Amino acid sequence: MITSRLLRVCLIAIAVTLPYSKAVWGQERAHSKLDKSLQHVVQQGCSGGRQSVIIRTKAGYRTGLSASLRSDGRKVTAELRSIDAVTAEVDCADLPALANMVGTASVSTNALIEAHASPKLPSNSVSAPKGKKAAPTPPTQGEAAGKLQERMFQTLLAWNQLRAASYLGSTATTTDSSLNSTITMMESMGLRGMANGVGIAVIDSGIAPGPEFGTRISSFYDFTQGDVRAATPSDEYGHGSHVAGLIAGTNVGVAPGARIIGLKVLDSHGRGSTSDVLRAIEFAIANKTILHLNILNLSLGHPIYESASTDPLVQAVERAVREGFVVVVSAGNFGINKKTGLPGYAGIASPGNAPSAITVGATQIFDTVVRDDDRVAPYSSRGPSW
Repeated sequence: MITSRLLRVCLIAIAVTLPYSKAVWGQERAHSKLDKSLQHVVQQGCSGGRQSVIIRTKAGYRTGLSASLRSDGRKVTAELRSIDAVTAEVDCADLPALANMVGTASVSTNALIEAHASPKLPSNSVSAPKGKKAAPTPPTQGEAAGKLQERMFQTLLAWNQLRAASYLGSTATTTDSSLNSTITMMESMGLRGMANGVGIAVIDSGIAPGPEFGTRISSFYDFTQGDVRAATPSDEYGHGSHVAGLIAGTNVGVAPGARIIGLKVLDSHGRGSTSDVLRAIEFAIANKTILHLNILNLSLGHPIYESASTDPLVQAVERAVREGFVVVVSAGNFGINKKTGLPGYAGIASPGNAPSAITVGATQIFDTVVRDDDRVAPYSSRGPSW
């Protein structure tokens, strides 16, 4: 008699050897697992050509799906173990077949991610209380001065067991002698605190080193090149540096003693892909112990295309929380109703609708010291979340 475990193994083996477009995983109601943007693409007759999608699978099906996609000539760009998902480029005509598979949990667009940068407040947005001055437009952060010690980041480039614990790799420990010697070397270079204190990963456009951070940028990784690369800290867009400054800057940061780990997922225009953000979150989970990470900050996101229960970005945040992280995300800048031009509600973006995240909006303080006149900034997204 075939056991359920053996039957599952057989199904996976079949999926590996046969093209995924064959109905070897059974049939389900067409399109029910596609997010709204992909449903729209299919309804429009698939005129969009190839689609970059994130396919979440049921337990035990991810490896088989990945192999089957490759055997059928589709490009698999990432496998995400933490949420049982595969990122792939598929033909638009493949979408119904993917949605029909019993092993598929959901199919989501690999959505464009954008930084939630504070827009300039219009002069007629919200009047300041009588006798109060309206808040000036926050200054943009220029190119930071100063330079971190280059040797530290060159050492990280050769940190072998960290690379082995990448988003696709195995777990890593802090018992390896080479890792201990690396930390010892960093401390001897004046980088004390590498393994002490609160570690905050800023998942954003990068961090420009400078006097605001000193030597507290303990590591930096770039996910925008299709893989993960240890690199010298940089920020061609500026948003990540602004966020890091609010978090841990010497002069304005709320935690000026914290260590910062830069995970670059946005380009020089403040844009990136959902898949890159997912890989950064998974990298943080895999290296939580080695990098001494405690908090993830994501001041970015995309509009809501599906339920939080199937959204890959939300599910990655939920997994990070289960792994012991505090995850702080921005609410978004969708606070103005486009039809009326007035502040509206239910504009929370993904992953701000993650149930376990701490979602933060923006305030308008009218350039005063007291707080009783503070209000939610007009552009800031407000609840309820979808």
